[in-house]
Amino acid sequence: MIFKESVVKIDYAGNIVLVKCFTGMANAACELFDSMVWNDVVGTLSGDDTFIVIMRDEAASLNLREQLQQFVDRR
Repeated sequence: MIFKESVVKIDYAGNIVLVKCFTGMANAACELFDSMVWNDVVGTLSGDDTFIVIMRDEAASLNLREQLQQFVDRR
């Protein structure tokens, strides 16, 4: 629920997945992300309203973006 309520947008470029959050929420969302087990994640870096996930390759980035998008779809 925290992830869904914090995240505004998810995108990727190459082997990097960018997760845009509401101001002040990226650390909480990233902490939640880090507590889960994900394939092909090299590491994360969090700021105030954005966190990035470094992936092994572009295919893994696309796959992760699709998985994370399922968490935040508000339909």
